[in-house]
Amino acid sequence: MIRELQLRAGDVEIVPLEHAVFIDDRPETPQKENLFNESPRGEYHLDFVLGLATTRNSNLARDPSLRPSYWSTVSIGDADIEGRVLEVASFEYPDLSASVSRLIQKLVPGNLRNTIDQYEAAHFFSLRDARLTLDALPPGFVSPEPGEQKIRINAATQDCRNRSGEGTNLWFSKRTSRGVVEPRGTPNQWDLGEKWRAHTIGNGAIEIEYQLKRGDEATRESIDVEVAGRGQKRVSQTVRFSAKTLRIEVAPERQRVAPGETTRIFVRLFKVDEKGQKEPVQNRTLTLKVTGLVNGGLRPRDKITTDRNGVGILAYVAGDRDRKVHIEASYTPQGYETTFKGEADLTPGIYTVTVDLEFKSPYVPDGRVAIADLQMHVVFDEVRIETGSQNDPWSPSGSIDASEGRGTFRRFVLQDSWTWGDPNNRERSKFVKAKEPPASFAATLTMAEDIEATEQIVRTGRPDTMRPPDKALFVFATDMGRSAPWYGNSEGGGPLSEFRLEFEAPWKDLLAGKPVTVKLPYKGEWSEDKGMWTVNFIPAP
Repeated sequence: MIRELQLRAGDVEIVPLEHAVFIDDRPETPQKENLFNESPRGEYHLDFVLGLATTRNSNLARDPSLRPSYWSTVSIGDADIEGRVLEVASFEYPDLSASVSRLIQKLVPGNLRNTIDQYEAAHFFSLRDARLTLDALPPGFVSPEPGEQKIRINAATQDCRNRSGEGTNLWFSKRTSRGVVEPRGTPNQWDLGEKWRAHTIGNGAIEIEYQLKRGDEATRESIDVEVAGRGQKRVSQTVRFSAKTLRIEVAPERQRVAPGETTRIFVRLFKVDEKGQKEPVQNRTLTLKVTGLVNGGLRPRDKITTDRNGVGILAYVAGDRDRKVHIEASYTPQGYETTFKGEADLTPGIYTVTVDLEFKSPYVPDGRVAIADLQMHVVFDEVRIETGSQNDPWSPSGSIDASEGRGTFRRFVLQDSWTWGDPNNRERSKFVKAKEPPASFAATLTMAEDIEATEQIVRTGRPDTMRPPDKALFVFATDMGRSAPWYGNSEGGGPLSEFRLEFEAPWKDLLAGKPVTVKLPYKGEWSEDKGMWTVNFIPAP
């Protein structure tokens, strides 16, 4: 049978599933071990059934004297997913070899290659050397905006002879991390759980629809599609397209506004691609959420609509009791799961504050243990200047919120000291517990209690409603803890005292976010100490 098939195969390779030689011509049915149940390899499979037909005489009675004939049937089938049959033939003849030969001749009148080519020219379920082309149709991108959330991809198939047609199998996932995928324009589609299987229509193509459902990043989205190739060989292609996003910017003209002053806040809505290119989105209504507004004014307050430039404008009048005013604008496109937000703060003032101390003290022969030369530098990275609030009756004039300061000694030189005995006996003081002062230490910056305002609160039960004062009193103090340096001489010593400074600064200037510098002479432990305190309020950029 295989030999006969090979004679008509042309350039088609014949791969036997199993090879067996039967020595005896036995009339009985083959035993179970002679039945082949394996899955066929290759692109097509041939099923051959051989049996003995009982011979009967003219009276239709069985006649053992007559030679039985061989009855056989054969079919060629597509080994791919659809499992279609190309040809079927049957034949009965007394001679086994002639029966097989004539059966194969009947099955394949000419060349097996021609039979297969004719079949493949009309059946496209599995393509020989399949090719797949994926093209994103205009506009070629998706975005969260209504009307732009969907895109269609044309999936076109061809075989090695540039032929295509109805019925080619395509597979693709039903969803991505940000959206859903569905076949369109084909009546034959199957939901396989996590995947779709769909047939191409008459032109060998289908359309695949992708809908963006969630996400707030601009990126390139991708969809993978597989096509069935002859011999269950699958070919995969990926289509990529831009997934734009939306961005809301809330931008005050000035972030620090003094009480009574007015400023504008610009609310901008953009469509942004993965390269950062912006496109304004007009005529969209954004929802506003405002906190920290006490007696200031904001118009509009609840909603704002963007103009043709994608901009909405808010007007803010600062109240003298407003603390940090936080403005949040949000927008959820229709049919989209993600809400886009933008926010900004209007603050009384955010500063970096530096405190520097420099002083020197001469040698005095009275037995004191002193510092000859000291330079100290302290930085407070984030200091918020806040106006008073009716929610905080104990700070009617305002308050500050300062991070812990980080201090260092840039110079720390000990002075000689006089010891008992010879009046000219000078001894160099030294550090006792360590060879040098600590590398760093902590510090605090607070506002001093306003005694007059506090007395009024106690007296009347409510804070003063007056305008902020011209000046506010601040308190600076070091906090070296266990790291405080000890120094002395042979007759004794002790730890370094903490440094403390009370100073006034122009409060209205700080509320308005202006830079402020305060300089004060240093008043040390000894009258001979001469130096200077320098406090800088540096507005944050």
